[in-house]
Amino acid sequence: MNELIEVARALHSRINEHRSALSKSETLTRYALVDPFLKALGWSTDDPAKVVPEYPATGGRADYALLSDKGRPLVMVEAKKLGESLEKGEIQGIQYCLEKGTLYFVITDGQRWRVYETHKAVPVKDKLVISFDLGGSIPDACRKALALWRPGVLENLLEVAPPPLSASKDESSQGSSSSGLPDPDLRLGISGEQAKKPYGSTDVPTWLPLPEIIERVRSGVKISPQFVKLPDNSTKTVTYWWHILREIACWLHEPGGLTERSCPIRRPKSTKRYLVATKPIHPSGKKFVAGTRVGNLHVETHASALGILGNTKLVILHVGSDPSSFHVGFRSLRS
Repeated sequence: MNELIEVARALHSRINEHRSALSKSETLTRYALVDPFLKALGWSTDDPAKVVPEYPATGGRADYALLSDKGRPLVMVEAKKLGESLEKGEIQGIQYCLEKGTLYFVITDGQRWRVYETHKAVPVKDKLVISFDLGGSIPDACRKALALWRPGVLENLLEVAPPPLSASKDESSQGSSSSGLPDPDLRLGISGEQAKKPYGSTDVPTWLPLPEIIERVRSGVKISPQFVKLPDNSTKTVTYWWHILREIACWLHEPGGLTERSCPIRRPKSTKRYLVATKPIHPSGKKFVAGTRVGNLHVETHASALGILGNTKLVILHVGSDPSSFHVGFRSLRS
């Protein structure tokens, strides 16, 4: 902590001394402010095993991807030149995170830092979970900055399920960390008994957001889904992969997001098959192979496990919802 405070004080002085030059250059801001602070938090920007600059995403690149020990992006960071508006980069950065299944997004101008929980099914402004300013109280800023301390992020995000969506902030922030960090709600992870459960625990389900389930199934991990948790915290029991698509489509239909006006929904560049339509008939004239009724709509559920998950994500995105706000629960996972 003392080392972090020393770095923050040095950056505070640098900001005051070189504000004019830093306010004209994003590159200089990254080199002089962002890189040193990330390094002080354990993210060595010169180590590609920990940090990848210019991380590719659809439609652009994230300035930094902060990686797990297995190379998975845990946090994406967008940098702006000193004094530039942070709002203009919020939506694009969060979209990058949603695409990659990354739960946290940071935007900074080197002085002001904001951390967003990307999978929350709320407006962008309400996704903000932590903010601090190196131009103000240094101890207070550093206390909050420990949310990005690499060992803490790894401990709480690497191969550990996110907290149950029904848990309140007060419930998840009780107690303190044995590592000397602030209360766990100031870090990017979970706390209490849930944090101690091994992956694939048999007494409580492990929960993962839909994008991460897709990546794990794609990589060959064998998962047996048993539950789906919806953004309103309701939980549905499922037996087969296609049940996930059905339950999520039902939930999207009930609040009016998935309607006849949304239809037809199809995969990009697909001309032969619908995912959701007002009638169980594909453009080719063939009937749905395994259609299921959702209100006055019909959903095609004939696909592999990976296909079902991908189609579910497409339907969610089509109606403007966040795939990461839907979680799949399971009690068995094996390589």
